[in-house]
Amino acid sequence: MTNDHEDAPQQGALPAPRRTYDGPVYDVVAGIGVAAVTMPLGDAGGVVAAGLTPPVSRALRRAHERLAGRSEGNVQMMLDAGAAAADLPTDEFVDHLVDDPRRLLCLANAVEGAKATAYEDKVRLLGRALAAAAAEEEPTLIDEEQLFIEAVRRMEAPHVLLLKKIAQHTVAHQGEWDGADEQKLAEEIGDYFGGRGILQPLLRPLEFHGLARLHGSPDAWDGNIADDIPPGAGGTGKWVTTRFGVRFLQRLSEAEAPPRPRSAPTAGFDWEAGHPRP
Repeated sequence: MTNDHEDAPQQGALPAPRRTYDGPVYDVVAGIGVAAVTMPLGDAGGVVAAGLTPPVSRALRRAHERLAGRSEGNVQMMLDAGAAAADLPTDEFVDHLVDDPRRLLCLANAVEGAKATAYEDKVRLLGRALAAAAAEEEPTLIDEEQLFIEAVRRMEAPHVLLLKKIAQHTVAHQGEWDGADEQKLAEEIGDYFGGRGILQPLLRPLEFHGLARLHGSPDAWDGNIADDIPPGAGGTGKWVTTRFGVRFLQRLSEAEAPPRPRSAPTAGFDWEAGHPRP
């Protein structure tokens, strides 16, 4: 028995995003990103067969639709930002990326980073990075842009907040670098995250992707190692931004959206400014 309304839009469903690329180009982009997002939710019939009740099945279907819509919207935003930076129509911009294997790899990784994030500045930064890759002809420079895209892909707003905090403390004095120790960083971000335990999960991706490094003592401090270890009993090293980290922040500032109008809602945390909204 079939449902005549199976394909009808669900109440409250998101409108289909505007798309400025189509045909084979859309097939490539959709194949890279949007289809991959929807796979974990599977077929709705299979979900019901697995024993979930119809209301839960319908809720999962709505989640499926919204996730796919959000994913495609993010990819569209990224491609539009890249096309604008490259001064090309979006379809021609994507065609140019698809025609070269190195640029195609950049596109694939950028789509992966854009499709599952709520951080819109990250989406626009990925688009601008694709534009930089599209403008390069030297393979090594395209590979360099791929490294940048991989770093952007792994960063979210909290990572960027911490990187900005590290950059504020990074100074050179008489040939020596000075930065912020982990206790200081933990105190500064603790107000935003309700505790210090999130510091290490944020620091390690920054270090892994070469955006920041620990200068001096290699010992790490973590106030949550054990209750009987006093804060500050660990290492004396200072975290500093690398040249790659400085470049990351510079390029992010170019991609950030203009300030919101005063009439816009202000509740929550302003990740770009680095403080709670009034």
